[in-house]
Amino acid sequence: MKDSIMEIVCDQIRKAFTLVKEMPEAIEVQAFGDRLNVAVRDRGRDFWKILSDLLKTGITIVMTTPYLDEAERCSTVGLINKGKLMVMDSPQKVKMLMRDTIIEIVCDQIRKAFSLIKELPEVIEVQAFGDRLNVVVRDQVKCFPVIENKLKSAGIKIIETRPVPPSLENIFISLIKSEPSGVIQ
Repeated sequence: MKDSIMEIVCDQIRKAFTLVKEMPEAIEVQAFGDRLNVAVRDRGRDFWKILSDLLKTGITIVMTTPYLDEAERCSTVGLINKGKLMVMDSPQKVKMLMRDTIIEIVCDQIRKAFSLIKELPEVIEVQAFGDRLNVVVRDQVKCFPVIENKLKSAGIKIIETRPVPPSLENIFISLIKSEPSGVIQ
């Protein structure tokens, strides 16, 4: 099933690419649910190469995706919540909206660590990404020792920590949490 979906998508984009001279100045690529995205991720190089080749012709591609790591590849992104546009700019400029520091923590008991860290008043928010936690704090120098002591006292072994730059997903979550209605005016 995955291969057939990917083949259909790539075939449609290839056909569009061969007709660029007769095409309008823009095309739209939509993510039609998780099956397409899984297929694209499995054989994503073909998909992204085709889109990249189309961009080189000067065509505008409007792409919708629920996967913000895919949006990182775009020249302009718009983050939408509840049908309202929260922000639109280059990924680099959108990421500059994050004023706080993100500390990535890898530890041996990720769920327990998440529960403990989110209760600390020094922590603005905690986001779980697979085997890692992204902990958002105002001041890393003051806050990290508090986090470290909390985890160690609970018997949680910290494997690795480091400050990380914000991702679009970090920004999206922060924007939603910063506005009670979930929509930035």
